[in-house]
Amino acid sequence: MSFEHLIYFIFCFSFSLILGYQFYFFLRFLYKSKTKYASIVPESISIVVCIKNEEANLANLLDDILKQDFKSFELILVDDNSSDSSRLIMERYADLDSRIRIVSVPYSDHFYGSKKYALTLGIKACLNDIILFTDGDCRIPSSQWIQTMIRPYNDSSIQIVLGYGGYSKGKGFVNALTRFETLKTVLLYMSFAEFHLPYMGVGRNLSYRKSLWEKTKGFSSHMDIASGDDDLFISEAANRENCAINTDVNSFTYSFAKTSIKEWIQQKRRHITTAKRYKPAAKYFLGLLYVSELLFLVNLPLLLFVNISNPNVFILTALCINIILSSFIFVKSKSIFREDFNLLHLPFLKLGLVSMQMIIFIKNSIIQTNRW
Repeated sequence: MSFEHLIYFIFCFSFSLILGYQFYFFLRFLYKSKTKYASIVPESISIVVCIKNEEANLANLLDDILKQDFKSFELILVDDNSSDSSRLIMERYADLDSRIRIVSVPYSDHFYGSKKYALTLGIKACLNDIILFTDGDCRIPSSQWIQTMIRPYNDSSIQIVLGYGGYSKGKGFVNALTRFETLKTVLLYMSFAEFHLPYMGVGRNLSYRKSLWEKTKGFSSHMDIASGDDDLFISEAANRENCAINTDVNSFTYSFAKTSIKEWIQQKRRHITTAKRYKPAAKYFLGLLYVSELLFLVNLPLLLFVNISNPNVFILTALCINIILSSFIFVKSKSIFREDFNLLHLPFLKLGLVSMQMIIFIKNSIIQTNRW
């Protein structure tokens, strides 16, 4: 087999796989009729927020939570050894509202810097079975966030609800890349969950039952990894029957994105270290998609170069189909999740994301990261 035939075969194979993902997972998810849940909600829930040096954001988050239409909740604020004025802000709000309780994380050489340890203490302090999680740097635009996120629990089989935690729009390429990567991630984990392969959620907007967490023995199977309080727990605890997704705009939360490439890479390095612990099926499908996209991008210019004097109709047709479907999925996704992107920026965002993922993969292969 000649070099030209080899890259032609790889190109065709990768294109076929990408097409399969686009039709079977993404388009089916984006155009599937969403499940409607009754408006009845549980009598009371618990909200857990781990706080570590969030003095700049904490008051805004607490105001957002206390303004919720749903009032029957307790708010557990876990102070994870904050060195700024976060503790003072927590105490001030706790003095004003009896629903707020503060849990302090004792210093531990073994668990220092572990968000899972802080979350464990917060979850154990909860008095209610249904727990809703968000982060200290999040904003909650809707006053219906709580009741919208917990509505799927009206189905007695549901024990996990996956929400959308986006990033606020800002200036610059790093902000756009962060929001694009987040949009792609939510499309993956929600479409996989929709078709019975739940493998992750995001701690910025996530809910599950305390009884399920206890049955799964908490985070004990992956306490050795810094990240994974959300994705590894979901990967372990979720199944075909007990997991629901929430795409209602009233359920969305937003955080502030990193402002530099270095900060963003460091954040993603922590997140990506958990992928090796996913269920085999999830690792297989995610890995296959990533390899297919990479091979498609690499082989396309090679084919055009070796065949530049006689462009192959199939290659150009495949490229056009990929561009049209990718654009269609991108436009529909940003509409559902209320993200503001310019369609013309899509090629640059895709190339930027692939480049950053390669850098992160190389860095993680050399240096490990172990702190929250």
